[in-house]
Amino acid sequence: MDRNDATVPMDAVPKPLARYAVRDDTVSLVETNDRFDSLFAVDEADDSFRTWCVENGLTARNRSMEDLCASLVAGDPVDTAVSTDGTDAGLDGVAAGTYRFEATGTRDEHGTIVVTEAPGDRSDDLAGEQIASVISHDLRNPLDVAKAHLQAARETGGQQHFDSLERAHDRMERIIQDVLTLARREGVISPSPAVEVDTVATDAWRTVDTTRASLQLEPELPAITADPDRLQRLFENLFRNSVEHGTVDDSAAEADDDSETERDGITIRVGTVDGGFYVADDGPGVPQDDHERVFDPGYTDADGGTGLGLTIVEQIAVAHDWTVTLQDGADSGARFEFRGVDYDTQ
Repeated sequence: MDRNDATVPMDAVPKPLARYAVRDDTVSLVETNDRFDSLFAVDEADDSFRTWCVENGLTARNRSMEDLCASLVAGDPVDTAVSTDGTDAGLDGVAAGTYRFEATGTRDEHGTIVVTEAPGDRSDDLAGEQIASVISHDLRNPLDVAKAHLQAARETGGQQHFDSLERAHDRMERIIQDVLTLARREGVISPSPAVEVDTVATDAWRTVDTTRASLQLEPELPAITADPDRLQRLFENLFRNSVEHGTVDDSAAEADDDSETERDGITIRVGTVDGGFYVADDGPGVPQDDHERVFDPGYTDADGGTGLGLTIVEQIAVAHDWTVTLQDGADSGARFEFRGVDYDTQ
């Protein structure tokens, strides 16, 4: 590329920079700085802008490359996102990533292209948002319990409320550690043998605000191979989901004294199925058309719900190589069945 016509030293610009010219409806790169050359492959034998895009595997977001070239030929300013994964490049040294591509528009058939490197791939942003959502949702369970017992402790001074506070704080600490592990992309689960389903379900029940619900455990629930902390979180989210969707708060119940709405809450059952276990309630259930959607992030029909609880349940199941399906419960409620579970027969 010719570097003799510049009035401003190109290499003095810290961003990737190129100057281009329009000749006979063709856009050609006429000068580039060192930062541009270090980021993209530049073919000295062919200075065509279109060829440069092809050799670097560049694609424009929300517009075709033909449209982009046409805008440059017309002398219009351009501001768009371009990306490359580096797999289609014809030359070595192409940097994979997403970039902001700005062209000033031509003056005397010459223009300038400035490339801004994106601070990170959008997938990284989404992963960060998801981790933040998991933290806010999962910490809500023990936080609600801790607040309730703190108020009760202030009023009564009962030792049992301080014990519950300690359990809630321990649970929050474990959740934080789990999220840090996920954020660092370390091991997802740590399975242990002989994990008692009834014990974990009972522990989970104690960390969820279930004052308007009751728990029934089938006798002789199995011991399974599972990550006990993740299994407890699975039960916590299922219990909370049943309580949020299957009970009516006091204000709603008092709104209509003649209401036939059940005010004593719901019953949640944990039992066994062939090759696994289930969690069911006798609440209003889930419409058949929504059975597949309930695991989608953001799906909720509860006031104040985050729509993440069942997504987390599915993720925990998948991490254990289990399947989870939503069925209609025998008592018209929702029934979540987990199969492919390894029973501990020792």
